[in-house]
Amino acid sequence: IDEEPWCPFCSCGNFEFAEIALNAALNKSHIDVLLALIGCILRGESQVTFTNDNKLHKAWEHAAAQVMLVCCH
Repeated sequence: IDEEPWCPFCSCGNFEFAEIALNAALNKSHIDVLLALIGCILRGESQVTFTNDNKLHKAWEHAAAQVMLVCCH
């Protein structure tokens, strides 16, 4: 059994990130911003509390409703 199936990547995490970036067709800017965010999270400078797509969509809907309230009044 191969103990490092992610080679030539230096870690499984790097392989998984690369696979996600490729599958999502992220461009250089998207990748740089996402990796910067991950760095901030690891340093404790930021948090991401979304646990799935549904929670992200609910947050977008809530934000959109708040913007509509501000824009329309």
